[in-house]
Amino acid sequence: KLARIDDEPTAARKACTQVAQVWWTLHDPAVVEYAMPLAFQENDGSAVALYQFFSARDPDKTDLKALYFEKSANGWLWTPDPDASTREKLKDRIAPDIRRWSGGWQQSLLADSAELKDMPGNPAPTQDEARKVVEAWFQATRTGDVKAALLLTARLSDPNGGAALLRNVGHEVISARRANTSAEISGIYQGDAWTGVGVEISQGGKTTYPLYPVVRTPDGLRILIEIDLFASRGREFLNKTALERLQKFGTPAAATDLRSVFTEYQKQIEKPKH
Repeated sequence: KLARIDDEPTAARKACTQVAQVWWTLHDPAVVEYAMPLAFQENDGSAVALYQFFSARDPDKTDLKALYFEKSANGWLWTPDPDASTREKLKDRIAPDIRRWSGGWQQSLLADSAELKDMPGNPAPTQDEARKVVEAWFQATRTGDVKAALLLTARLSDPNGGAALLRNVGHEVISARRANTSAEISGIYQGDAWTGVGVEISQGGKTTYPLYPVVRTPDGLRILIEIDLFASRGREFLNKTALERLQKFGTPAAATDLRSVFTEYQKQIEKPKH
């Protein structure tokens, strides 16, 4: 038992409706939301927890929700429809947290992504290592596990880059959940610092060829998911822009190395298939 449901029929029906709404919000495969815990305040056997409901469809949206709990002999039970006195008792305790996190929840979510403050001088991941990271990424995005996906990412030290990272993660999760077929690794290309994993994705009668840049960081192997590189016609300008961004917020050497890896991938994709 995880929730406290009142014995009185009207109250019980209202509480069950609340439970169903929250459950479906978090399990709807067409939306994909992640309840990110932000704060917990307790007062005399009652408590309130503040969550940001991160939406893969709308990753910039602030959607803070307060969930209430009561302590029982079996631990804390969620109270889907708390009475007015419980809300009033905890209102002043949670108010500062709501003000604090209304504009700062993104930073808490981004803490799971390794920031590349210094571009890596470490050897590029081996092909086997890079393959395992991307396969773990496929698993996380297919199941809609936003936290697991973020723990596989790196990000540039761009003050405005967090939004781009969250948008890309949201897009990848939704695309993976909608796909009728699994993405397939088509080739792995090793540079000095980057190992690029080429992927073939067929969806809606169209095939795309993204390259996932995998890098070794102090936090382990990560994908720089905010850099969009596709070996597809018509993507030249966007690919160039992505590499220029890496040069600006990373280093020229890092951009040059990844450009070489990507060029090799493009050559393989453009080869005539017999």
